[in-house]
Amino acid sequence: MTQAIIPYIEANYSVGTTRYNRALCGLSMGSMQVFYAGLSQNLKYFAYYGAFSSPGMTGGQDALVEALNNEVAEDKSLDIKFFYNLCGSSDTLVINNHRAMVDGLCDRTSLLTE
Repeated sequence: MTQAIIPYIEANYSVGTTRYNRALCGLSMGSMQVFYAGLSQNLKYFAYYGAFSSPGMTGGQDALVEALNNEVAEDKSLDIKFFYNLCGSSDTLVINNHRAMVDGLCDRTSLLTE
């Protein structure tokens, strides 16, 4: 994504080229990529995130908090401008994992404040 897709889009379309002009979003299994490929590895490329009906990450909160804090430790200027994370209460396949992932997350990293 960072070596092929982003450079291609920037070369062929009139788009902003900073992380503040990019969002990474996904639905269901795609939302897992928001956690794995976005929040936990590529904060330098994206400032906006959306995870819809997300089962979260293997390792849950601990894995995400550790990854976020490690990335920020490397570059203090990284911030998350917006993170929209939702799961419908009737989504019985992932709601419990989602709740476990989200509960208390804001208290464990300075990047997520509300």
